[in-house]
Amino acid sequence: MDAAPPSPFLLLLEGRAFAEYGALLLARPLLRFLPRGDGHSVLVLPGYGGSDLSTQPLRRALTSLGYDAHGWEQGRNLGISRSLRAALDRRIETLHRERG
Repeated sequence: MDAAPPSPFLLLLEGRAFAEYGALLLARPLLRFLPRGDGHSVLVLPGYGGSDLSTQPLRRALTSLGYDAHGWEQGRNLGISRSLRAALDRRIETLHRERG
């Protein structure tokens, strides 16, 4: 089953990503107070309209905390579909096989 894309109003809210990136940069010194990861893999999915490029700051932060962070490798997120679900299943299986 395919999911409907977000409403135009919710799509406009995606513009806040630039402000959130700035907030992440300002909060970077606070990362040292967060719990450390144990090296397990984390798959980071982008919000609607985003891509692995948009999740790069979060993945970098997770890696610095000791997680094995990965992008979804599916290009721009244009909504969920059966083929995307199948691709994500394969991505998770690959990460599990390669990383445990």
